[in-house]
Amino acid sequence: MSAFWRWLAQPFARAAASEKSGRFGWSLLLVDAILYSLVFNVADGYWLNRHLDGATIAILAVGIVIFHLLCLGYSHPRPGATHWYFVKVAVASTCAIAVFPLIFDYLQISLGRIGFSVVLAAGVLPQILLHLAHRHWRQQEVSSPLEPLRWVLLAGSGMWLGFPFLSNSKMGTGDAYWYGSMVADFVTQWRAGVFPVFVGQSDFAFNGAVSPVRLAPYLQHAAGILDLLTLRTLSFFGLVNLTLFISLLTAAFTTYATLVAIEKRGRWTGCLMALLFVSSPAVLSLIYTGDLFLSVCALPYLPLVMYGIWHTFQHRNLRSVCFLAAALAAIWWCHPPIAFWATLIAALSQVLRIATESPSRRVWWHWFAGAALFAALTVGVFVSVLTLHLPALSANPILIVRSLETAFPGALLPVSEGANLLSDYQLGWSLWLLLLLGGSTTLFRPAVFRLSLVIGSGLLLLLLLPIPHVTKPLWFLLPQSVCDLTFVWPMQRFYVLLGIMAVFLGYAGAGAILPQRRGAQLALVGGLLVALVWSASEAGRFLQGGLNSVASADESRVMHLPQNRTLTRYAYNSFPSAPPYFSHGYINPLWENRLLAPGSFREIGSNYQALSDKAMIGHVEGELTARRYGARSSFYELLPALAIEPGRRYALELDFAHPELAGTLLITGPTVTREYYLPDSGVGVGLNRASTAFGALPTGKRSVSLLSNSGELEKLLIQFVPAGALEQDISKFGQFILREYDPARLPVVVETWAPYRAKVISPAPAWLETPRIFIEGYRASANGREVPVARSPDGLVMLLVGAGESHVTLSYPGPLSLRLSYFLSLVAWIGLIVAGIFGRCRGRRPVLPV
Repeated sequence: MSAFWRWLAQPFARAAASEKSGRFGWSLLLVDAILYSLVFNVADGYWLNRHLDGATIAILAVGIVIFHLLCLGYSHPRPGATHWYFVKVAVASTCAIAVFPLIFDYLQISLGRIGFSVVLAAGVLPQILLHLAHRHWRQQEVSSPLEPLRWVLLAGSGMWLGFPFLSNSKMGTGDAYWYGSMVADFVTQWRAGVFPVFVGQSDFAFNGAVSPVRLAPYLQHAAGILDLLTLRTLSFFGLVNLTLFISLLTAAFTTYATLVAIEKRGRWTGCLMALLFVSSPAVLSLIYTGDLFLSVCALPYLPLVMYGIWHTFQHRNLRSVCFLAAALAAIWWCHPPIAFWATLIAALSQVLRIATESPSRRVWWHWFAGAALFAALTVGVFVSVLTLHLPALSANPILIVRSLETAFPGALLPVSEGANLLSDYQLGWSLWLLLLLGGSTTLFRPAVFRLSLVIGSGLLLLLLLPIPHVTKPLWFLLPQSVCDLTFVWPMQRFYVLLGIMAVFLGYAGAGAILPQRRGAQLALVGGLLVALVWSASEAGRFLQGGLNSVASADESRVMHLPQNRTLTRYAYNSFPSAPPYFSHGYINPLWENRLLAPGSFREIGSNYQALSDKAMIGHVEGELTARRYGARSSFYELLPALAIEPGRRYALELDFAHPELAGTLLITGPTVTREYYLPDSGVGVGLNRASTAFGALPTGKRSVSLLSNSGELEKLLIQFVPAGALEQDISKFGQFILREYDPARLPVVVETWAPYRAKVISPAPAWLETPRIFIEGYRASANGREVPVARSPDGLVMLLVGAGESHVTLSYPGPLSLRLSYFLSLVAWIGLIVAGIFGRCRGRRPVLPV
C-alpha cells in the first residue's frame, strides 16, 4: 500500500519541483474559487430543501473530501494532461459544493444566511494547505506520501471536537451571551465606519464597556474580519462561534506542524499527539465548561511559542528569537493571563540558555531585536490597559489556594459526567502520561530544550497542586499584580500551558530514545492510540455539555433584538463602580439621559420623567392580581394579560402592594423577554449612590420598557417567582399603568449610538448626562462646536449644552498615546506578515516547513 501511495504521489512531487508548476498550482486555486462562486447558486437552490440522515451526510462528506484531496494533491499535471487535471478539479469542486449545503442544512444553518464566502473558504482551504504542504517536497522525492491523510485526520478530528460551534445560535451560558454582545458592539461600530474601536458605543454596549476590547482585543478583531469575509451574513453569535471553531481547528494544525518541524521522522506520532492535545480536558474545559473564549483564541499560538523556544536552542539566530517574540505577542492580544505565564516560561528558557552557553555579542543583539519586535507588536495592548487607569483587583492568595484545594483530587480523576465541575479543569490522564514520558527521558538523556520545559512544568505544578507547606507560601510570595492577573482559578490558565508543554516534552522525548527502534515505535503508537481513545471518550462528555447549552435559533434571535439587548455585570466589572441605573435585567439606554443644572448638578429634566408627561401618547391602568398556577407550583401569573402593538414604545409602571417581596419578575412574549430581581434589580453590584434601577426600592424606577417586533398584537405573559416560601396572600399584587410614549417628544432624542448623536431640548444651559461611564478620551460637540466633557457625580460622561435645541455628538477617539500605540502595533503586524509572505515568494525556506 505504501508503494502504491508513493507511486501515486511522485508525479506531483516532480511537477512541484519547478517554479512553473507552483504558479500553476496557485492558478488552480483561482479557477476553483470561480467554480465555487458559479456553482453555489445552483447547488443552494437544488439542495437547500432536501433532507438526509446524519450517517448519509457523514459518508458523503468524508468521501467528497478524500476525493477532492486526491484530485488536487495526487494528479498528474504533466504537459499534455493539463486539461484532464482541470476536469478533475472541476468535478471535485462541483461534488464538494453540492455536499456542503447538505451539511449546513443538517446543522439547521441556512445557506442563504451563511453566504457563499464561507462555502468557498471551506472548499479552497484544503487546496491551500496541500499546496503549502508540498512546497518542502521540491528538489527531492516524496518522503511522506501519507501526509495528506494525516491532515485530513487532523481536520476531521478538529471539526468533530468543535462541531457544536457550527451554529448561528448562542452556545454557552451568561459569559457566552456577554462575549456575543461585545462582539456585536464591535462589529456594529465597524459597520458604522468607526475605526479603531476602543470602547463600547452601540446599544449592545451603550455604557462604554472597555472589556475585552481594551484588555484582550483579539476576539473582537477576528470576529470583525470574519464579518467582512462572510459579507455580513452571519449573526453575531455565529461570528463568535466561527472564531472559536477556527481557533480550535487551527490549534490542531499548528501543533502537528510544529512537532513535525522539530522531528520529521515521527509524523504519525506527532499527529496523534496533536490530537491528544486538542481533545484533552485542558483544552475542551476552556470551551465547554467555562466559556473561556479568550483563552480558546490563544490555542493556535501556544504550539508556536513552544516551537520558538526549541528553535532558539537549535539554531540560535535572529529569526528564531523574532519568531518566539511574535508568537508571544499574539497570545498577549488573545489573553494576557495565559500570555504572562507563557512569557515567563519562555524567559526562563532563555535564562537557561545563558546558563548553558556563553552568549556572544551577536546573540545579545538578537535578544534586543526580538524584544524590540515584541514591544512593537504588543504596545497597543499594554498602553490600552495603562490608559484606562483601572482600579486594582484583589485576588486574595487565600481564595486561590482554596480553589485549588476544592478542585483536588478531582483534577487527577476522570472528567465528571456533566463535565461542569471546577475539577474538570484538568490535564487529563493522557497528557499526564506524556508529561511523565518527557520528564523521565530528560533525566536519562538531558537536553536543554526539554530541561527548560521540565522547569516550566514544575513551576506550574508547584502552584497548582495543593502541596502542604509549599503551594500556599508560593502564592503569598508572588506580587499582588500577578495574583490579580491570574485570578482565583489558576487552573483555567495553567492546565492548557501544561498540556502543550506535555505534548512537546513527550514528542521530543520519544524522538530522543526511539528513532532506530521499530518495536518501540510501534509500542509508542499503540499506546498513543489507546490514550487517544480514552481522551475521545472524555471529550464526548464535554461535547454533550456544549450541545445541551446551545440555544434555539428563535431564542438567540430574540436575545439580540433591540428591545432585549441586556448588559450583564461583566460590562461594568472593569470600572470602579457601576452607575446607579445598573440592572441585571434590560436597561433602556434612551431613558438614562438627563439634564443637570451647572454647579449644583440638580436634575432639571430627564427622559425617564418625561415618559409620564410630555412624551406620553396614551395609557391604560388597573389592578394587578397574582394567581398561583398550582398548589405545588412556585410561579404566580399576574393578571390581567397585557398586549402591545408592534413598533410602538411602552413603559409599564408597577406600584407594588408588597414592596418587601423578594423574587423575580418575568415578562415574556414572542419578541419580548424581561427578567428583573425584586425588590432591587441591580442587587449585588457596587454603586456610588442609591440604586435607581427598576424595583420596589424608594429610589428605584417603577417602569419597564416594552417594544414589540411582532407582526401582530403581542400578548405578554407576566409572572412572579418568589425567592422562598410565601406565608402571606399576594393575590393583590399592586397597580399598573401601561403608557405609550413617543421618543420624539423626549428632551433627549438619541439618533445614533455609534457614535452618540442626539437632539437635545433644554430649558436652560445644562450638562447633558449620558449613560456612558466616564474615562479619559471622550470628545463632544454641540451644534458643530466642541464643548467640554466632564465626569458627572454618578461617574458618567456629561457634556455642556445651551438653552433651547442643540445637536450634539459624543465620540471616543481616545488619548493620543492610545491611538499612536494601536497604529504602531497594527503597522508592526502588517509589516511582519508582509515580510513573511515576501520571504516565501522569494523562495526562502520558511521557518515552519509546513
